Amino acid sequence: MQDGTTKIRMQISGIFPSQSGTDVIGSTSLNPNNWYHVVGVWNGVQHLLYINGVIDGQINNSNGMSNRPLPDYFSIGSILYGGNGTTTYPSGAYGSMDDIGIWNRALTASEIQTIYYFSTTTVNTITNQTYCNLQTVASVPLSGTPSGVVFDITGGASRGLPNQTNVSAIPAFTALTGSSVITVTPKYNGISGIPTTYTLTVNNCPAINLNLKFYIQGYYEGAGLMRPVLYNQGESTNPNTLQTDQVIVELHAATSPYSTIKTTIATLNKNGTLTCSFNGSVTNTPYYIVIHHRNSIVTWSAAPVMMIPNATYDFSNAPSKAYGNNMIEVEPNIWAMYNGDLNQDDAIDANDYLLLDIDIQGFASGYYASDINGDGTVDSNDYLLLDANIQGFITSSTP
Repeated sequence: MQDGTTKIRMQISGIFPSQSGTDVIGSTSLNPNNWYHVVGVWNGVQHLLYINGVIDGQINNSNGMSNRPLPDYFSIGSILYGGNGTTTYPSGAYGSMDDIGIWNRALTASEIQTIYYFSTTTVNTITNQTYCNLQTVASVPLSGTPSGVVFDITGGASRGLPNQTNVSAIPAFTALTGSSVITVTPKYNGISGIPTTYTLTVNNCPAINLNLKFYIQGYYEGAGLMRPVLYNQGESTNPNTLQTDQVIVELHAATSPYSTIKTTIATLNKNGTLTCSFNGSVTNTPYYIVIHHRNSIVTWSAAPVMMIPNATYDFSNAPSKAYGNNMIEVEPNIWAMYNGDLNQDDAIDANDYLLLDIDIQGFASGYYASDINGDGTVDSNDYLLLDANIQGFITSSTP
């Protein structure tokens, strides 16, 4: 250190502590309890002092290195003086040193930056990852040092993860069966730092059963049961059927734009229960559950639901179980999805009334969406339900 300061001093010639020699004194005051990367270079015409990869001081000098007498030709840190090597005098270089290197040639600025950034450009540890075959894997942000670091990713192509260059996150991808070691290399100013690796394992996972419970407003009779609509409308010949109607169950991504990931058709029972299956690719991933029915308002779960074996979600026990509280209470503490959206435009309005009126005038009976109460006949009783929802300005509610 330069006496009385925290600046690096590189003495070129003269006998310490004499001030008659030639020195390079850095311009940066070093802060205690911090590590610094310090390099001194003589390139034949200049002496250069680098701190953290950046020139911090320089002088023109073609006379070479220190001409101090033996045994004090060259030292790093505290130096000897007095000529005989028996007297020591601390120069003020208080602290620790690590990873010291000496070259027999002058390093270039580019080489010094490469050495510095390799040791200081890092990526935070990434834990091993396990997914299911064909699972849609969400993007994972990466972090490291210094600020502004980017990353290269290699080794995952056979697992569905393409190689990446200069990215800030592991991108979303569709996982493919097998196991691979993924390498993530941090880069700063185009210079690679210390890489890290993690193991990406993709298994063939069993199907996931999803158990749901929900009611449809017009079909609800009471005591926790709906009408046997499929029988009433002539689609079933069993008067004792436990089934009400068919619905479409979708799984949507948990983040915008909330894309449809999986779809299945399932049968809703009179007691509001339904079980459907999705392949194992959805395992351990949260999705919005979305219910479509031929005359009902599309209804979303209030939040994404984690898909685990025998996952369960009950829409019927609170309005808050549907996104936007978009349900109606059909019996104390029993909630149902609105129906009457005959044209499936996500709103119950006069356009649906026009469709209902046509079927009423035509004395329609059978498997008609306009049979809003599910009794098998399209009549004024269906109008009463529809009118209440039109007056209530009922529309779908989505993220």
